[in-house]
Amino acid sequence: MRHAAASARSRIPSISGALEERSLSERAEAIKSSLGALSDDDRAIIAKGKNFDAADQAVQSWRDGIATVKSGAEGLRTTVASSLVQSAPAPAEPDAAVLQAARAEQQSLLADAQTALDTLRAKASGILESLGPDSPWRQWAASLAAFKGDYNAAVARSSTHAERMT
Repeated sequence: MRHAAASARSRIPSISGALEERSLSERAEAIKSSLGALSDDDRAIIAKGKNFDAADQAVQSWRDGIATVKSGAEGLRTTVASSLVQSAPAPAEPDAAVLQAARAEQQSLLADAQTALDTLRAKASGILESLGPDSPWRQWAASLAAFKGDYNAAVARSSTHAERMT
């Protein structure tokens, strides 16, 4: 008897799950059928929403990475500048020529690093600020803004149509 009761209880969630699944399917079908009166253009715009969201997430991820690189370059540049200023002069003894040559290489490396880091920071800033009209970052922002306007209008028309049907 206990086995039969336990078996009946274990079946209840699956019956409930089947009802919920059927209810969700019915709602999905109702939404699809309500979209039938929308224009093909509106349906196409709404369908593109996921693609634009995914693309925008990628762009935001890239920008975040660029900001991280810029920040790291700024920190490293501060370290390089400090090393340049605080670098001890080459001792005159025991082997002045060798020590001067080693310090000259160290100074050259740090100067080159400073120049490279300045270039990297400037390039990252240019991307993040996206001031030029030919910037792909600015073009993407404009494309996304235009799409969002079209998407919001299509969703509004869809909602208006759904309200009329109820």
